[in-house]
Amino acid sequence: MDKFEENLIKTREQLLNEISSLSFDEFNRRFEMNKWSIAQVCHHLVISESLIAKAIVFGLDQKNQKNPTKTEHIPIRFVSDRSNKIQAPKITEPVPNLFKFCKSFNY
Repeated sequence: MDKFEENLIKTREQLLNEISSLSFDEFNRRFEMNKWSIAQVCHHLVISESLIAKAIVFGLDQKNQKNPTKTEHIPIRFVSDRSNKIQAPKITEPVPNLFKFCKSFNY
């Protein structure tokens, strides 16, 4: 688990390094009307990370119960393959507002 957490931290740092040099307009530019801006993708990642952490805790709690909730199993290789486009759940969609990048971008 430590290696996994280290990889997440390293990836987050790389992302922050990449976006820190973008101007406000570059950060919020939408290349197509039905596509998200870089800022919206980042907002989606923040929302998703929080929900995933809660889901993991919930799943661990369920594992310890006698009647766990049944959920659909999706192989991780499917969701990690970027050619598979999946509609984000409404709860993880970013708001349509413009964003200002902040160096203290905390998850």
